[in-house]
Amino acid sequence: MNIAEVAEAERESKGYAAAAPCKKIVLQKIDAQIIRLQKYERTCESIESERTKVEILRQSVPESRGMDRLLRYEAHLSREFDRTLSQLERLQRMRKGQPVLPPIKVEVSS
Repeated sequence: MNIAEVAEAERESKGYAAAAPCKKIVLQKIDAQIIRLQKYERTCESIESERTKVEILRQSVPESRGMDRLLRYEAHLSREFDRTLSQLERLQRMRKGQPVLPPIKVEVSS
């Protein structure tokens, strides 16, 4: 850009290119930078979008204390369901006059 602003006589004496080609080169470089920055902006937007998606997923997972509590509740409800099912089977056998099997209690510790 500085070369384009130099007087014509000085430019010719020092062997600089004419003003028009200098301006054209500068504009081409500016256009190339604009294109590069636009690509960079799209890349940043896609990265930020992925970060937002990951953050939303992360927030939907309960914390470790909450997760432990949910697992305990699940185990408790599973045991209650099994106990209720066993009682129902015993009552149906009694109603039908079939022999009632003694309750089987198996405890496995890990």
